[in-house]
Parts: sequence; C-alpha cells; structure tokens
Amino acid sequence: MKICLGISWLCRLALAVVFVAAGIFKLLEPQDFADAVHAFQIVSGVPWLITLIALALPVFEIITGIAILIPRWSLFSSVNLIFLNLGFIGLLIATKVRDISVSCSCFGSFFKTDSLDVVIWRDVVFVLMAGFVVFAALRSHRSLVG
Repeated sequence: MKICLGISWLCRLALAVVFVAAGIFKLLEPQDFADAVHAFQIVSGVPWLITLIALALPVFEIITGIAILIPRWSLFSSVNLIFLNLGFIGLLIATKVRDISVSCSCFGSFFKTDSLDVVIWRDVVFVLMAGFVVFAALRSHRSLVG
C-alpha cells in the first residue's frame, strides 16, 4: 500500500511540474500559443475563441497542476488531467488524419516538436500517470476530495 501511495505521489509531482511549466511557458508567449491554436484549424474561423483558448488553457493547466499536489484536490485534478489529455490526443489524431502540418507548442516555443506521434505517446503516459493517481486514491480507501 505504501509503495502504491509513493508512486502516486511521484506521479502527482511529475504531473504538477509538467502542467505548471506548460502553462507558464504558454503564458509567456500568448501570441505564439494563439498562433499554434489557430494552426490546428479547429476554431480557425472564430478569432475570439482562439484568444480565449490561448489565455484560459494555460491558466487551467497551472491551477490543475498546483491542485494535484493538494491531497483534498488531487483526485479531482487527476480526473481533469485525464480528460484534458484525452482531448489533446483526440485533437492530435484529428490533425494527423486531416494531414495538417503543425508543431506542438505544448510548452510554448521553448520546446516545439514536429513529431505528433511523440506528443500523442507522451500524452498517453500523462493519462496513465493520472489514472494511477485515481487508482491509488480509490485503493487506499482514503477520500482525497473531502
């Protein structure tokens, strides 16, 4: 049981670092991130929605990254990260299927990558890590939400 909780804590810490950093890097260059959102051609015809996503998503990532470290909020935050990453994976697959050439700006322009396959698999790892946090919380019979 202690090993499971220890691994869960490491997953929470890693996810916190990744998502807080990703949010900060995006907020440091909001126009670059807005351009990246536009490049995926999902909401290209709606400029205000691109701006909303470019400003709100990084804030959501930062808040969720911090909240996953707080025991009371870690279960809820983990579920949020699962759905967020599943959405990212769906977007990336849709982009590949439509044969759109984009660079992933998950960490702003600081760590851009053109390999969507790498990004998809990285997001799968994030889903598995967040899923383990949920599993450990439910297995421990301790309520992390209240």
